[in-house]
Amino acid sequence: MQRNLAFYIFISLIACGIFLTLLPYPTFYSGSYNLSHNDIAKIGDKNENEDYSNSTPPQTTAVLTKLDWFECVNSIMPYNSAMKIIDVRTKVEFNVSRIGGSLHADISPSQAEDKQIIETLFGYEANQKRPVIIEILPNVWTAASLSGRIVNNENESHYCLHFYNSKSHSTQMSDINHQKSINYAYKNGKNIIDKK
Repeated sequence: MQRNLAFYIFISLIACGIFLTLLPYPTFYSGSYNLSHNDIAKIGDKNENEDYSNSTPPQTTAVLTKLDWFECVNSIMPYNSAMKIIDVRTKVEFNVSRIGGSLHADISPSQAEDKQIIETLFGYEANQKRPVIIEILPNVWTAASLSGRIVNNENESHYCLHFYNSKSHSTQMSDINHQKSINYAYKNGKNIIDKK
């Protein structure tokens, strides 16, 4: 008998639960008992006329990506375009311009102070790969790898900026050390742009 009673109570609870989930929310409840339709319209009109000019514009969040050289970067980085670069390890910022390159970007410092910053970063190891992030579009950063290249003399030197899937001009193959440097920049660069 107790087993049957428990069974009927259980079935009743299940049936009530199903019934309550299928029962629609009462449509007659508007949430404001004492307001007429005209009052509600007046409140809506007042809210629409409020002056929002003093409100602050929403902050734009910077994004870090790992863009493909051939599918994206080469086409949105024209020659002589100025770019901001941040060295991921030291967090030092400098400006460069693209001066050439088809399999990766050949760049040069924009001004004398930028040249001095880059030379300080590389020291005597011009061929090292440095993980960097570059502002490719406003608030859009991409991971890259920077290396130096000295041609004949110091006046003809320039720097190579590699991106995901870019290639070396000499071997026409992807440089594994540059790709490792790009991955490092992508993994560690987000902390830098989050603080900007």
